[in-house]
Amino acid sequence: MGDTHIHHYYGEPVPGSAATASTVPVATVSPKAPRKAPRKAGAYQKRYGRHFKRLAPKYKKKGGGWKKGGFKATQKAAHKAAKK
Repeated sequence: MGDTHIHHYYGEPVPGSAATASTVPVATVSPKAPRKAPRKAGAYQKRYGRHFKRLAPKYKKKGGGWKKGGFKATQKAAHKAAKK
């Protein structure tokens, strides 16, 4: 096989060549750090989300897609309602 064979590009040993699996360096595995818990939603975020879901159908078409400028209008209305 020539130099353009797929094994050449990915640094894998070519079957039947002098390079064997024992000569390929093995990456060391470091212990994983504990995953941080995702940040909790604040009170305003929760209020905004509830208002957004409640107002969204008013700005959507019958098929479920957004009307023109509907998403932006829903955001604005939800922020206004959540501030009250």
